[in-house]
Amino acid sequence: MIVVYIIILILGLSVLVCLHELGHLIVAKACKVYCYEYSIGFGPAIVKHRFRHFTKAERARRKKETPLFKALVKGIDGTPGETQYSIRWIPMGGYVAMAGEDEEPDVLPMKRIPAERTLPGVNHFKQICIMLAGIAMNFLVAYVLFFIAYGAFPQRFYDYTTNQVSIAESAENPLYEAGLRTGDRIVGLYQVYENLQDENGNVLGPITFPAVEDQVPLTSYLRYRDGVENPTSVEDIAPDCINYAAMNIVANDIDLDGDGATDSFVVTSDSKRTLHLTVQDADGAETEKSVTLKTTESGGEYAFETIGMDAYYESRMLTPMESFQVTNSQFSRMFVGIYTALGELFTPGGWQNVGGIVSIYRVSTQAVQSGSGTEFLSLWAYISLNLGCFNLIPLPPLDGWNVLLALGETVSRKKISNKVKSVASTIGMVLLMALAILLIVKDIMVPAF
Repeated sequence: MIVVYIIILILGLSVLVCLHELGHLIVAKACKVYCYEYSIGFGPAIVKHRFRHFTKAERARRKKETPLFKALVKGIDGTPGETQYSIRWIPMGGYVAMAGEDEEPDVLPMKRIPAERTLPGVNHFKQICIMLAGIAMNFLVAYVLFFIAYGAFPQRFYDYTTNQVSIAESAENPLYEAGLRTGDRIVGLYQVYENLQDENGNVLGPITFPAVEDQVPLTSYLRYRDGVENPTSVEDIAPDCINYAAMNIVANDIDLDGDGATDSFVVTSDSKRTLHLTVQDADGAETEKSVTLKTTESGGEYAFETIGMDAYYESRMLTPMESFQVTNSQFSRMFVGIYTALGELFTPGGWQNVGGIVSIYRVSTQAVQSGSGTEFLSLWAYISLNLGCFNLIPLPPLDGWNVLLALGETVSRKKISNKVKSVASTIGMVLLMALAILLIVKDIMVPAF
Protein backbone atom coordinates (compact mmCIF):
# COMPACT_ATOMS: atom_id res chain seq x y z
CA MET A 1 0.00 0.00 0.00
CA ILE A 2 2.93 2.35 0.54
CA VAL A 3 3.60 2.28 -3.20
CA VAL A 4 -0.06 3.12 -3.88
CA TYR A 5 0.08 6.06 -1.44
CA ILE A 6 3.26 7.36 -3.09
CA ILE A 7 1.69 7.09 -6.56
CA ILE A 8 -1.41 8.97 -5.38
CA LEU A 9 0.80 11.70 -3.92
CA ILE A 10 2.91 12.04 -7.07
CA LEU A 11 -0.10 12.09 -9.39
CA GLY A 12 -1.96 14.58 -7.19
CA LEU A 13 0.97 17.00 -7.06
CA SER A 14 1.55 16.57 -10.82
CA VAL A 15 -2.06 17.44 -11.59
CA LEU A 16 -1.88 20.60 -9.49
CA VAL A 17 1.40 21.68 -11.12
CA CYS A 18 0.05 20.98 -14.62
CA LEU A 19 -3.09 23.01 -13.89
CA HIS A 20 -0.87 25.82 -12.60
CA GLU A 21 1.09 25.77 -15.87
CA LEU A 22 -2.15 25.58 -17.84
CA GLY A 23 -3.16 28.90 -16.27
CA HIS A 24 0.07 30.45 -17.58
CA LEU A 25 -0.55 28.95 -21.03
CA ILE A 26 -4.13 30.20 -21.39
CA VAL A 27 -3.31 33.81 -20.52
CA ALA A 28 -0.03 33.76 -22.48
CA LYS A 29 -1.92 32.76 -25.61
CA ALA A 30 -4.57 35.39 -24.91
CA CYS A 31 -1.74 37.94 -24.81
CA LYS A 32 -0.30 36.60 -28.12
CA VAL A 33 2.91 35.28 -26.50
CA TYR A 34 4.48 32.51 -28.55
CA CYS A 35 4.49 29.22 -26.60
CA TYR A 36 6.76 26.47 -27.84
CA GLU A 37 5.29 23.66 -25.79
CA TYR A 38 2.90 22.71 -23.02
CA SER A 39 3.98 19.44 -21.45
CA ILE A 40 2.45 17.12 -18.90
CA GLY A 41 5.40 15.38 -17.29
CA PHE A 42 9.10 15.39 -18.12
CA GLY A 43 11.52 13.21 -20.06
CA PRO A 44 10.95 11.52 -23.42
CA ALA A 45 7.58 12.22 -25.02
CA ILE A 46 4.88 9.56 -25.21
CA VAL A 47 2.48 11.64 -27.28
CA LYS A 48 3.06 14.93 -29.16
CA HIS A 49 0.49 16.94 -31.07
CA ARG A 50 0.05 20.37 -32.65
CA PHE A 51 -3.35 21.93 -33.33
CA ARG A 52 -3.80 23.67 -36.69
CA HIS A 53 -5.22 27.17 -37.10
CA PHE A 54 -6.69 28.79 -40.21
CA THR A 55 -6.77 32.33 -41.55
CA LYS A 56 -10.07 34.10 -42.19
CA ALA A 57 -9.44 33.72 -45.93
CA GLU A 58 -8.84 30.01 -45.56
CA ARG A 59 -11.97 29.60 -43.43
CA ALA A 60 -14.00 31.39 -46.12
CA ARG A 61 -12.34 29.27 -48.75
CA ARG A 62 -13.25 26.07 -46.94
CA LYS A 63 -16.92 26.89 -47.44
CA LYS A 64 -16.46 26.80 -51.22
CA GLU A 65 -13.69 24.30 -51.78
CA THR A 66 -12.20 21.21 -50.30
CA PRO A 67 -10.25 22.21 -47.17
CA LEU A 68 -6.53 22.59 -47.78
CA PHE A 69 -5.69 22.05 -44.07
CA LYS A 70 -2.90 24.58 -44.32
CA ALA A 71 -2.00 26.06 -40.96
CA LEU A 72 -2.02 29.76 -40.29
CA VAL A 73 1.06 29.52 -38.12
CA LYS A 74 3.89 27.04 -38.06
CA GLY A 75 6.23 25.95 -35.37
CA ILE A 76 9.75 27.30 -35.55
CA ASP A 77 10.76 23.95 -37.03
CA GLY A 78 8.36 24.51 -39.93
CA THR A 79 5.72 22.00 -38.84
CA PRO A 80 2.06 23.11 -38.91
CA GLY A 81 0.72 24.40 -35.62
CA GLU A 82 2.38 26.73 -33.14
CA THR A 83 2.39 25.01 -29.74
CA GLN A 84 3.33 21.41 -29.20
CA TYR A 85 1.23 19.61 -26.57
CA SER A 86 3.06 16.67 -25.00
CA ILE A 87 2.59 13.89 -22.51
CA ARG A 88 5.94 12.64 -21.21
CA TRP A 89 7.10 9.60 -19.29
CA ILE A 90 8.02 11.13 -15.92
CA PRO A 91 4.81 12.30 -14.13
CA MET A 92 6.49 14.82 -11.86
CA GLY A 93 4.59 17.95 -12.88
CA GLY A 94 4.72 19.80 -16.17
CA TYR A 95 5.74 23.04 -17.83
CA VAL A 96 4.91 25.65 -20.46
CA ALA A 97 7.78 27.02 -22.56
CA MET A 98 7.20 30.66 -23.58
CA ALA A 99 9.38 32.58 -26.03
CA GLY A 100 11.82 34.85 -24.24
CA GLU A 101 11.15 33.49 -20.75
CA ASP A 102 14.68 32.20 -20.17
CA GLU A 103 16.34 33.05 -23.50
CA GLU A 104 18.69 35.71 -24.78
CA PRO A 105 17.12 37.75 -27.61
CA ASP A 106 20.06 37.32 -30.00
CA VAL A 107 20.09 33.51 -30.16
CA LEU A 108 18.01 31.02 -32.10
CA PRO A 109 15.13 30.25 -32.03
CA MET A 110 14.32 33.74 -30.69
CA LYS A 111 15.45 35.36 -33.96
CA ARG A 112 12.60 33.65 -35.79
CA ILE A 113 9.90 35.02 -33.49
CA PRO A 114 8.68 38.64 -33.63
CA ALA A 115 9.73 40.59 -30.53
CA GLU A 116 6.11 41.54 -29.79
CA ARG A 117 5.28 37.83 -29.46
CA THR A 118 7.88 37.15 -26.74
CA LEU A 119 7.27 37.38 -23.01
CA PRO A 120 9.65 40.37 -22.56
CA GLY A 121 8.15 41.96 -25.66
CA VAL A 122 4.61 42.37 -24.32
CA ASN A 123 3.79 45.21 -21.95
CA HIS A 124 4.29 44.81 -18.22
CA PHE A 125 0.57 44.56 -17.49
CA LYS A 126 0.34 41.49 -19.72
CA GLN A 127 3.47 40.00 -18.17
CA ILE A 128 1.95 40.38 -14.70
CA CYS A 129 -1.32 38.80 -15.86
CA ILE A 130 0.58 35.84 -17.32
CA MET A 131 2.58 35.33 -14.10
CA LEU A 132 -0.49 35.62 -11.87
CA ALA A 133 -2.54 33.26 -14.06
CA GLY A 134 -0.90 30.12 -12.63
CA ILE A 135 -1.56 31.31 -9.08
CA ALA A 136 -5.15 32.19 -9.97
CA MET A 137 -5.61 28.72 -11.43
CA ASN A 138 -4.45 27.12 -8.17
CA PHE A 139 -6.86 29.30 -6.21
CA LEU A 140 -9.70 28.39 -8.59
CA VAL A 141 -8.90 24.67 -8.33
CA ALA A 142 -8.81 24.94 -4.52
CA TYR A 143 -12.18 26.69 -4.44
CA VAL A 144 -13.79 24.14 -6.78
CA LEU A 145 -12.38 21.20 -4.80
CA PHE A 146 -13.66 22.70 -1.53
CA PHE A 147 -17.10 23.18 -3.07
CA ILE A 148 -17.22 19.58 -4.35
CA ALA A 149 -15.88 18.24 -1.04
CA TYR A 150 -18.66 19.88 0.95
CA GLY A 151 -21.42 19.75 -1.66
CA ALA A 152 -21.09 16.23 -3.09
CA PHE A 153 -20.75 14.22 0.14
CA PRO A 154 -22.88 14.02 3.30
CA GLN A 155 -21.56 16.24 6.10
CA ARG A 156 -21.58 15.48 9.81
CA PHE A 157 -23.41 17.80 12.18
CA TYR A 158 -22.32 17.25 15.79
CA ASP A 159 -24.64 17.87 18.70
CA TYR A 160 -22.66 18.75 21.83
CA THR A 161 -25.77 19.55 23.86
CA THR A 162 -26.79 15.93 24.33
CA ASN A 163 -25.26 13.02 26.20
CA GLN A 164 -25.86 10.74 23.23
CA VAL A 165 -22.67 9.44 21.64
CA SER A 166 -21.46 8.00 18.35
CA ILE A 167 -19.58 4.70 18.61
CA ALA A 168 -17.21 3.50 15.89
CA GLU A 169 -18.47 0.12 14.71
CA SER A 170 -15.25 -1.84 14.68
CA ALA A 171 -14.02 -5.01 16.35
CA GLU A 172 -10.94 -3.00 17.35
CA ASN A 173 -13.05 -0.55 19.35
CA PRO A 174 -13.28 -1.81 22.97
CA LEU A 175 -16.45 0.20 23.63
CA TYR A 176 -18.19 -1.39 20.65
CA GLU A 177 -17.07 -4.81 21.83
CA ALA A 178 -18.52 -3.99 25.26
CA GLY A 179 -21.93 -3.45 23.68
CA LEU A 180 -22.14 0.33 23.26
CA ARG A 181 -23.86 1.56 20.10
CA THR A 182 -24.36 4.88 18.36
CA GLY A 183 -27.32 6.66 19.93
CA ASP A 184 -26.73 5.34 23.45
CA ARG A 185 -26.71 7.92 26.23
CA ILE A 186 -23.79 8.12 28.65
CA VAL A 187 -25.28 9.28 31.95
CA GLY A 188 -22.28 8.40 34.11
CA LEU A 189 -18.60 8.19 33.23
CA TYR A 190 -15.28 8.26 35.04
CA GLN A 191 -11.90 6.55 34.58
CA VAL A 192 -9.35 4.93 36.87
CA TYR A 193 -5.68 4.75 35.88
CA GLU A 194 -3.36 2.32 37.65
CA ASN A 195 0.41 1.83 37.64
CA LEU A 196 1.24 4.94 35.64
CA GLN A 197 4.68 6.49 36.09
CA ASP A 198 5.67 10.12 36.35
CA GLU A 199 8.49 11.65 34.31
CA ASN A 200 11.03 10.50 36.93
CA GLY A 201 9.97 6.87 36.74
CA ASN A 202 8.05 6.80 40.02
CA VAL A 203 5.02 4.50 40.05
CA LEU A 204 1.85 6.42 40.83
CA GLY A 205 -1.16 5.23 42.75
CA PRO A 206 -4.64 4.99 41.23
CA ILE A 207 -5.71 8.20 39.50
CA THR A 208 -9.40 8.91 39.01
CA PHE A 209 -10.42 11.19 36.19
CA PRO A 210 -12.51 13.31 36.17
CA ALA A 211 -12.06 13.86 39.88
CA VAL A 212 -12.31 16.46 42.61
CA GLU A 213 -9.73 17.29 45.26
CA ASP A 214 -9.69 13.93 47.05
CA GLN A 215 -9.67 11.81 43.87
CA VAL A 216 -13.04 10.23 44.74
CA PRO A 217 -14.63 8.39 41.80
CA LEU A 218 -17.45 10.57 40.55
CA THR A 219 -20.19 8.09 39.71
CA SER A 220 -22.55 11.07 39.79
CA TYR A 221 -20.28 13.18 37.62
CA LEU A 222 -22.19 12.65 34.42
CA ARG A 223 -25.69 12.47 35.75
CA TYR A 224 -26.07 14.66 32.71
CA ARG A 225 -29.52 14.29 31.23
CA ASP A 226 -31.05 16.60 28.65
CA GLY A 227 -32.27 19.78 30.32
CA VAL A 228 -30.53 19.04 33.64
CA GLU A 229 -27.46 21.02 34.72
CA ASN A 230 -24.24 19.35 35.78
CA PRO A 231 -23.92 18.61 39.49
CA THR A 232 -22.61 21.60 41.41
CA SER A 233 -19.82 19.44 42.89
CA VAL A 234 -18.11 19.42 39.50
CA GLU A 235 -19.07 22.89 38.31
CA ASP A 236 -15.48 23.59 37.26
CA ILE A 237 -15.44 20.72 34.76
CA ALA A 238 -15.67 21.60 31.04
CA PRO A 239 -19.26 21.76 29.73
CA ASP A 240 -18.62 19.24 26.94
CA CYS A 241 -18.27 16.78 29.76
CA ILE A 242 -18.76 13.50 27.92
CA ASN A 243 -15.79 14.02 25.61
CA TYR A 244 -13.81 15.52 28.47
CA ALA A 245 -14.49 12.63 30.80
CA ALA A 246 -13.42 10.09 28.15
CA MET A 247 -10.18 11.93 27.40
CA ASN A 248 -6.94 9.98 27.73
CA ILE A 249 -4.89 11.86 30.35
CA VAL A 250 -1.68 10.25 29.04
CA ALA A 251 -2.08 11.37 25.43
CA ASN A 252 -3.45 14.80 26.45
CA ASP A 253 -1.29 16.41 29.11
CA ILE A 254 -3.56 18.19 31.60
CA ASP A 255 -3.27 19.97 34.92
CA LEU A 256 -4.61 17.21 37.14
CA ASP A 257 -3.50 18.59 40.51
CA GLY A 258 -4.45 22.22 39.83
CA ASP A 259 -0.96 23.70 40.29
CA GLY A 260 -1.07 25.52 36.96
CA ALA A 261 1.35 23.14 35.18
CA THR A 262 0.41 20.21 32.97
CA ASP A 263 1.18 16.74 34.29
CA SER A 264 2.87 14.11 32.14
CA PHE A 265 2.43 10.37 32.56
CA VAL A 266 4.23 7.30 31.23
CA VAL A 267 2.48 4.01 30.41
CA THR A 268 4.20 0.72 31.28
CA SER A 269 3.33 -2.88 30.52
CA ASP A 270 1.62 -3.09 33.93
CA SER A 271 -0.52 0.03 33.49
CA LYS A 272 -4.30 -0.21 33.39
CA ARG A 273 -6.97 2.22 32.21
CA THR A 274 -10.55 1.34 33.12
CA LEU A 275 -13.63 3.26 32.01
CA HIS A 276 -16.66 3.02 34.28
CA LEU A 277 -19.83 3.93 32.39
CA THR A 278 -23.51 4.19 33.09
CA VAL A 279 -25.22 3.63 29.74
CA GLN A 280 -28.83 4.35 28.94
CA ASP A 281 -30.22 2.59 25.88
CA ALA A 282 -33.08 3.67 23.60
CA ASP A 283 -35.66 2.13 25.97
CA GLY A 284 -34.35 4.12 28.95
CA ALA A 285 -32.80 1.10 30.70
CA GLU A 286 -29.50 1.87 32.44
CA THR A 287 -26.55 -0.51 32.54
CA GLU A 288 -23.27 -0.24 34.41
CA LYS A 289 -20.26 -1.20 32.29
CA SER A 290 -16.55 -1.34 33.01
CA VAL A 291 -14.14 -1.46 30.08
CA THR A 292 -10.45 -2.09 30.73
CA LEU A 293 -8.16 -0.98 27.92
CA LYS A 294 -5.16 -3.01 26.86
CA THR A 295 -1.69 -1.58 26.42
CA THR A 296 0.07 -1.71 23.06
CA GLU A 297 3.83 -1.67 22.53
CA SER A 298 5.73 0.03 19.71
CA GLY A 299 9.47 0.65 19.65
CA GLY A 300 9.80 -0.13 23.33
CA GLU A 301 7.12 2.41 24.32
CA TYR A 302 3.67 1.54 25.67
CA ALA A 303 0.31 3.22 25.11
CA PHE A 304 -3.32 2.48 25.85
CA GLU A 305 -5.48 1.28 22.97
CA THR A 306 -7.80 3.98 21.63
CA ILE A 307 -11.55 4.16 21.99
CA GLY A 308 -13.88 5.07 19.15
CA MET A 309 -16.35 7.43 20.82
CA ASP A 310 -17.43 10.85 19.64
CA ALA A 311 -20.21 13.34 20.16
CA TYR A 312 -23.48 12.35 18.54
CA TYR A 313 -23.86 13.47 14.95
CA GLU A 314 -26.22 13.24 12.03
CA SER A 315 -25.21 13.21 8.38
CA ARG A 316 -26.98 15.11 5.62
CA MET A 317 -26.23 16.77 2.30
CA LEU A 318 -25.67 20.51 2.25
CA THR A 319 -27.77 22.73 0.02
CA PRO A 320 -25.86 24.58 -2.75
CA MET A 321 -26.06 27.81 -0.72
CA GLU A 322 -24.71 26.07 2.39
CA SER A 323 -21.93 24.56 0.29
CA PHE A 324 -20.95 28.02 -0.96
CA GLN A 325 -20.99 29.38 2.58
CA VAL A 326 -18.80 26.58 3.93
CA THR A 327 -16.47 26.84 0.93
CA ASN A 328 -16.07 30.60 1.38
CA SER A 329 -15.40 30.12 5.08
CA GLN A 330 -12.83 27.35 4.58
CA PHE A 331 -11.08 29.10 1.69
CA SER A 332 -10.70 32.42 3.51
CA ARG A 333 -9.75 30.80 6.83
CA MET A 334 -7.05 28.63 5.28
CA PHE A 335 -5.77 31.46 3.05
CA VAL A 336 -5.19 33.62 6.11
CA GLY A 337 -3.80 30.64 8.03
CA ILE A 338 -1.18 29.90 5.35
CA TYR A 339 0.26 33.41 5.41
CA THR A 340 0.06 33.50 9.20
CA ALA A 341 2.13 30.31 9.30
CA LEU A 342 4.62 31.73 6.78
CA GLY A 343 4.93 34.88 8.87
CA GLU A 344 5.72 32.79 11.95
CA LEU A 345 8.07 30.46 10.06
CA PHE A 346 11.20 31.52 11.89
CA THR A 347 9.68 31.44 15.37
CA PRO A 348 10.02 28.27 17.52
CA GLY A 349 6.30 27.65 17.62
CA GLY A 350 5.71 28.54 13.97
CA TRP A 351 8.47 26.23 12.75
CA GLN A 352 6.58 23.26 14.20
CA ASN A 353 3.51 24.10 12.10
CA VAL A 354 5.16 23.78 8.68
CA GLY A 355 6.13 20.65 6.82
CA GLY A 356 7.65 19.45 3.58
CA ILE A 357 7.01 16.59 1.20
CA VAL A 358 7.15 14.02 4.02
CA SER A 359 4.35 15.80 5.90
CA ILE A 360 2.32 16.02 2.68
CA TYR A 361 2.76 12.27 2.21
CA ARG A 362 1.55 11.59 5.75
CA VAL A 363 -1.60 13.68 5.53
CA SER A 364 -2.30 12.36 2.01
CA THR A 365 -2.05 8.79 3.31
CA GLN A 366 -4.36 9.59 6.22
CA ALA A 367 -6.89 11.15 3.85
CA VAL A 368 -6.88 8.05 1.62
CA GLN A 369 -7.16 5.71 4.60
CA SER A 370 -10.09 7.68 6.02
CA GLY A 371 -12.24 6.74 3.04
CA SER A 372 -13.87 10.19 3.27
CA GLY A 373 -14.37 12.02 -0.01
CA THR A 374 -14.68 15.28 1.88
CA GLU A 375 -11.39 14.80 3.72
CA PHE A 376 -9.52 13.69 0.58
CA LEU A 377 -10.73 16.55 -1.65
CA SER A 378 -10.34 19.11 1.13
CA LEU A 379 -6.73 18.05 1.56
CA TRP A 380 -5.92 18.55 -2.12
CA ALA A 381 -7.81 21.84 -2.12
CA TYR A 382 -5.59 22.94 0.75
CA ILE A 383 -2.43 21.79 -1.07
CA SER A 384 -3.51 23.68 -4.22
CA LEU A 385 -4.16 26.77 -2.09
CA ASN A 386 -0.70 26.36 -0.52
CA LEU A 387 0.90 26.10 -3.97
CA GLY A 388 -0.77 29.32 -5.10
CA CYS A 389 0.07 31.20 -1.90
CA PHE A 390 3.68 30.04 -1.95
CA ASN A 391 4.15 31.09 -5.59
CA LEU A 392 2.86 34.54 -4.71
CA ILE A 393 5.89 35.14 -2.46
CA PRO A 394 8.34 37.56 -4.19
CA LEU A 395 11.24 35.13 -3.98
CA PRO A 396 13.17 34.13 -7.12
CA PRO A 397 12.34 32.16 -9.20
CA LEU A 398 8.68 32.08 -8.05
CA ASP A 399 5.90 33.83 -9.94
CA GLY A 400 5.69 36.51 -7.26
CA TRP A 401 9.30 37.45 -8.04
CA ASN A 402 8.55 37.88 -11.75
CA VAL A 403 5.56 40.06 -10.87
CA LEU A 404 7.83 42.17 -8.65
CA LEU A 405 10.37 42.53 -11.49
CA ALA A 406 7.68 43.67 -13.91
CA LEU A 407 6.39 46.20 -11.39
CA GLY A 408 9.95 47.42 -10.76
CA GLU A 409 10.62 47.91 -14.46
CA THR A 410 7.31 49.74 -14.80
CA VAL A 411 8.12 52.17 -11.99
CA SER A 412 11.81 52.69 -12.85
CA ARG A 413 11.28 52.53 -16.62
CA LYS A 414 14.56 50.66 -16.81
CA LYS A 415 15.19 47.15 -18.07
CA ILE A 416 16.69 44.76 -15.52
CA SER A 417 19.51 42.82 -17.18
CA ASN A 418 19.08 39.13 -17.86
CA LYS A 419 22.33 38.48 -15.99
CA VAL A 420 20.92 39.97 -12.79
CA LYS A 421 17.72 37.97 -13.22
CA SER A 422 19.70 34.77 -13.81
CA VAL A 423 21.90 35.24 -10.74
CA ALA A 424 18.88 36.04 -8.55
CA SER A 425 17.01 32.99 -9.85
CA THR A 426 20.00 30.75 -9.13
CA ILE A 427 20.33 32.06 -5.58
CA GLY A 428 16.59 31.70 -5.02
CA MET A 429 16.60 28.14 -6.34
CA VAL A 430 19.43 27.19 -3.99
CA LEU A 431 17.55 28.68 -1.04
CA LEU A 432 14.35 26.85 -1.97
CA MET A 433 16.22 23.55 -2.32
CA ALA A 434 17.88 24.11 1.05
CA LEU A 435 14.48 24.83 2.63
CA ALA A 436 13.00 21.69 1.08
CA ILE A 437 15.86 19.54 2.43
CA LEU A 438 15.60 21.18 5.85
CA LEU A 439 11.86 20.44 6.00
CA ILE A 440 12.45 16.81 5.02
CA VAL A 441 14.99 16.42 7.83
CA LYS A 442 12.63 18.14 10.26
CA ASP A 443 9.69 15.91 9.25
CA ILE A 444 11.77 12.75 9.70
CA MET A 445 13.18 13.81 13.06
CA VAL A 446 9.79 15.02 14.33
CA PRO A 447 7.31 12.35 13.13
CA ALA A 448 4.33 13.87 14.92
CA PHE A 449 3.14 17.24 13.72
